[in-house]
Amino acid sequence: MHVSLRAGMNEDDIERLFGDIYVALGYTKVAKDILGKRGGKSGIPDVRLLNSDESIQVIVELKKPSENLADHENQLFRYVRDLKARYGLLSNGADVWLYRRNGLALEPITKTTSAALGEDASVIQNFAKETLEPTDFAQVRVRLLEAQQEGLVLTDVSGLPAEQFLTAFALLPESPFGELVESTQALLLELLPSSDFVGGAYEFWQKTYARELSSKDAPRAWTKFPLDTTKEGLQHFSFALETAYLLSARLILAKAIQDHDKDRRISAKPIAERFLSDLESHADDRSGRLAETAYLSATENLFNRYATSLFTSVYAQDLFDWWRDFGDASAQAQRRFGLAVSRTVLSLLRFDFSELEGDLLGELYQSYFDPETRKALGEFYTPPNAGRDPVETLDGITKEFRLVAFDVNPFAVLIARISAARHTKTLFF
Repeated sequence: MHVSLRAGMNEDDIERLFGDIYVALGYTKVAKDILGKRGGKSGIPDVRLLNSDESIQVIVELKKPSENLADHENQLFRYVRDLKARYGLLSNGADVWLYRRNGLALEPITKTTSAALGEDASVIQNFAKETLEPTDFAQVRVRLLEAQQEGLVLTDVSGLPAEQFLTAFALLPESPFGELVESTQALLLELLPSSDFVGGAYEFWQKTYARELSSKDAPRAWTKFPLDTTKEGLQHFSFALETAYLLSARLILAKAIQDHDKDRRISAKPIAERFLSDLESHADDRSGRLAETAYLSATENLFNRYATSLFTSVYAQDLFDWWRDFGDASAQAQRRFGLAVSRTVLSLLRFDFSELEGDLLGELYQSYFDPETRKALGEFYTPPNAGRDPVETLDGITKEFRLVAFDVNPFAVLIARISAARHTKTLFF
C-alpha cells in the first residue's frame, strides 16, 4: 500500500487522505464498515473501522495539524478500551501514532511521521479489515468465544457500547438489521405464492391489522431501501419490517435474560455456547463448513427452548414466525436470509447486557424502534415516564402471578410482552 501523506496538510486534507487509506486497508463503505460521528455527536471516536463481524478493528482520531497528539492519547485510550478495538490510530497529519490493545492496556506500536509512513506503509498493514466467513465453523467458534471474554458492556444509553449497539440495529441498509429487513422481504415475496402458512399469515395481517400507506406516508428511513411505493409494495415492506423487528427483539431479549442469569438457572450454557453447539451439529464432518441455514435452525431452537422454559408468550409461535417456512424458498433466498440472520446474531452476541437494568434497556428499545416507523406501522407507545409507576408495582410480587393486557394489534402485543419481560426478568434470578 502506498500513501501520499505529507507534512503541512490542513484538517480537510487529512480527512480526505485517510479515506483513501481506509479503502487501501480493505474497508469499503461509509456507514457499513467505516463509521463516523452521527450528526457531529461529541464523545465518540472520529472513525470506527469494522471487521465483517461488526467487531471494531481500529479507532481513528484525527486532529488539527497544530495540535499536540500527546494531549489526546487518553481520549484514544478510553475509546479503544471501552469499544474493545484491536488498534488505535492518532494523527494530526504531520505525525502518526499507532497503538495495539493488550487487555485493558494500549501499547504503542510506533510513533512515526506522515512522510515516513508514506514511504513505507507496511507498519499499518495489521490494521487491515478482517473477514469472518460465517460458514466456517472454526472461525465462528474463535470469534464467539472471544466475544464471551470481551463483550461490549452496556451500562447506559449514552455510553460508547450503546452507541455501537444502536448503530448495529439502526434501520439503515448498511446495518446488520437493515440487511435482515431486506432479506426478510425477499424471503416473503418468494414464499407468498408457494407457502400456505406464509400466505395465510400475511393475508390475515393484511386484512386485520395492516395500515394503508401511500408513497407520501413512507418514513424517510424506508426510502433509503429499494422500496416499491405502491400500496401492496409498502404493505410487503411493513410486514417484513415487523417480522425482522420481532425476530431481532426476541434475540436481544434472550441475550439480556441470559446475561442476567449469572447462576445459570435458565440454561447451563450461555447463548454463545448454545449457538455454537447447534451450529456444530450442522457442520460438515470433514470440511467444518456450515450451511447458511444453520443459523436459522439455531435461532428456531433457541426460541423453542425459551418458549418452554421462560416467557412462553414472547417466544410462542405466531403469525410473525412465518419465516420458519424458509425451507420452501429457493436456495438463493435461503442463503441470503441465513447470512442476514448470522450477521445479526454475531453482532448481538458481542454485547454484554449484565449491567444494563430497567429503564436503561427500555430507552435502548425506544431508540431502536424508529419513531417515524412506529407511526407508519400504526403503533403508538406510552412514554417511559407514564408507564413507570404501573411497572414499579410489580416489585413486590412473587413469581406466582399473571399479567393481562389487551391490544388490537399482535405486533404491539408482542412488543408489550417483551417490554414486560425486560422489567420482570429480575424476579426470576
